[in-house]
Amino acid sequence: MTAVRGLPLDPNVPLLTLTGPGGVGKTRLALAVAAEVESSFPDGIVTVALAPVTDPALVLPTIAQAVGVGQVGGRPIAEVLIAFLQNSASLLVIDNFEHISASAESLGDILAA
Repeated sequence: MTAVRGLPLDPNVPLLTLTGPGGVGKTRLALAVAAEVESSFPDGIVTVALAPVTDPALVLPTIAQAVGVGQVGGRPIAEVLIAFLQNSASLLVIDNFEHISASAESLGDILAA
């Protein structure tokens, strides 16, 4: 287990959310923390920029594209992502999720799996 400036990473915390008004440095902080803990994630860090996404239905395909997986046969993209991420030791930094929070349920399903 690695630490962020002396604080141990907790494997029971699968999600960390940074909130605040625009322009205060949330993205910069998230990327700095990711760089600090990079050695704890052998498969690397994947940054998913959701700022250009306006349709909640495109969130999972955008994440899939960022991690390098695509549609497999007729399987739903959520299934494909779950299968991939369950076998991956990577950190996802998802940026600008707030404007498409309607997709939170599908992202929550992936997190739960």
